[in-house]
Amino acid sequence: MVDIWTPPHVPELITIYIDESYFDRNTGLIQAAIPVPAGYVKAFQSRVAELRDQNPHFHSQEFKGGKITKGNAGVYKKFLRDAMNLSAIISDNSPLRTVITVESTQSSRSNEYQWVLDQVTGAFHELGIDHAPTSQEFARKVVWLWRYLKDICCRPVKNSFRVIVDEKYRDADECRSLKPTLNTNGVVIRWPHWKHLTNFLNTLLKEMRPKHWAPHVAEFRFEKSQGSLFLQAADVLANIFYNAMKYGKGIVDDNTTLKYELFRSFMDGPLDSRLLNELDVTTRADSHGIVHKCLVCANPALKCSMRLI
Repeated sequence: MVDIWTPPHVPELITIYIDESYFDRNTGLIQAAIPVPAGYVKAFQSRVAELRDQNPHFHSQEFKGGKITKGNAGVYKKFLRDAMNLSAIISDNSPLRTVITVESTQSSRSNEYQWVLDQVTGAFHELGIDHAPTSQEFARKVVWLWRYLKDICCRPVKNSFRVIVDEKYRDADECRSLKPTLNTNGVVIRWPHWKHLTNFLNTLLKEMRPKHWAPHVAEFRFEKSQGSLFLQAADVLANIFYNAMKYGKGIVDDNTTLKYELFRSFMDGPLDSRLLNELDVTTRADSHGIVHKCLVCANPALKCSMRLI
């Protein structure tokens, strides 16, 4: 394995892929982050291509946690195994770690979030940009990175980073759209919007981490998961972790049992009881009058992270 951290090798670009699942009643969210140096991408793509060749009846265009069934669980198990094996290799050779975080909605909409949102909307106003639909999601991700960056990368590195987030609504299209900016001569030009967000992220991280290392971020983008196996892996991780928590709180049915078994295929032992104690089970009736058990975040101050590898 090539050492990507020291000369004479040129430091590789590291991409952090982030996706999330939500608690019932929008009381909290689970986010999975998978950091991947550029040199590992092709190897994983090749592994997944082999997996598809070995399972010709698996026709899903992408791996999605919500699409796991008994019929395709074996394919998903191998997909997760390869993703976790890759994460283990990366963690053995770098300070990078795959991380899952659990937060209440209130914690994700903190005072820091409001401060960042004010800074972003103010910068948009200065540039003559309408309050883009990316503003709130971007501000939330800035605070999330500020809070958990030390868990994803546990010591400073020279490498530059990309941050790729699964899109919400039309965020990917918004990132690619052209927005006004000012060059050094005061002339208005038009940039892809992701460049504005990238500049904002670098500035905000430095302001929010004045006594700590903050990486140089070369790109921040919202992207569609269809084009990224790593976003798909993050989606599956967040989804099965959520269902494992449901199983741990006694919401046991075919779906949660299946996903809990997938979770146990790469994680040893049960979930931490301290986390489960922060959650509650409620009920709701659907449009047909059928009552369903729901998992909600009971602690409005909850925010925690777990390194998977």
